[in-house]
Amino acid sequence: MNKPKVCIQLLISFAKVGTFVVGGGYSMVPVMRYEIVEKRKWINDDEILDCMALGQSLPGVITINTSVFIGYRVCGIMGVLAASLGIVFPAFLIITLFAAAFEKLESMVVVQKAMAGVRASVFALILASVLKMFNSSVKNIFQMIIFLGVFGFMMFSDISPVFAIIVSGLLGYIYFLKRGENSD
Repeated sequence: MNKPKVCIQLLISFAKVGTFVVGGGYSMVPVMRYEIVEKRKWINDDEILDCMALGQSLPGVITINTSVFIGYRVCGIMGVLAASLGIVFPAFLIITLFAAAFEKLESMVVVQKAMAGVRASVFALILASVLKMFNSSVKNIFQMIIFLGVFGFMMFSDISPVFAIIVSGLLGYIYFLKRGENSD
């Protein structure tokens, strides 16, 4: 593997994600998955799910955290720097330019209507990613119970996502330990 070349590709790939996805966070999942898993084949669906789970469970912004884990997995410390810079710099630049014009833009009817359309498409992108990754995440009845339990608690209570992740991790560990399994 040509590390400098891969690091440049990481920078460009994450810059695409950071530049062309509106909404941040989970709206970046389908584009990130396409770029990293399908197009570049640097990691597979299970690995990106692991990176996203770690990114979600640690303090900070999920997309930056996830890019750090993916960058490290693909190209070590240099990959961390390339992926992090790629994901952050476009947003920094766009936000800086947008902030300068925000007062004029927010009152424009055309901008308000366009953002309504963007919000709807972002939701569709998130839902499509969730459905694509569902089969990789929920492989047995135990995982289905965890999924439904966390989904229910998140929908109908004020439970912290961190608490849900910790409890789910502990339950998974105990379940697979009792079954004598090291992996799925």
